[in-house]
Amino acid sequence: MNTPDHKLESIRPPEGWILYDGGCGFCFRWVHLWKKVVEPRGFAIKDLQSASADGSLQVAQENLLDDVRVLTRSGELQSGANAYLYVARRIWWAWPFYAIFFFARF
Repeated sequence: MNTPDHKLESIRPPEGWILYDGGCGFCFRWVHLWKKVVEPRGFAIKDLQSASADGSLQVAQENLLDDVRVLTRSGELQSGANAYLYVARRIWWAWPFYAIFFFARF
């Protein structure tokens, strides 16, 4: 069943999706622990397997579970440390962590 674009627009989270390995117990517990922090800031959580199956994530199957990812509302894909930094920039009390990791990359 295809969802019309206007309906998809209404179910897209304002900031994007945090995508994690749904088959990993650690990942599942960790992401759901942070759910109450990230959801009010406009993020929804979704497992990578579902995102791949429903077509919202276009990543080769052999690379699907490589890392945590953030799929932004505009369709930009952030992976690994960049995914964490993307989310941290939107949580005011996480800004010091963002600054530390951002400047440590240089």
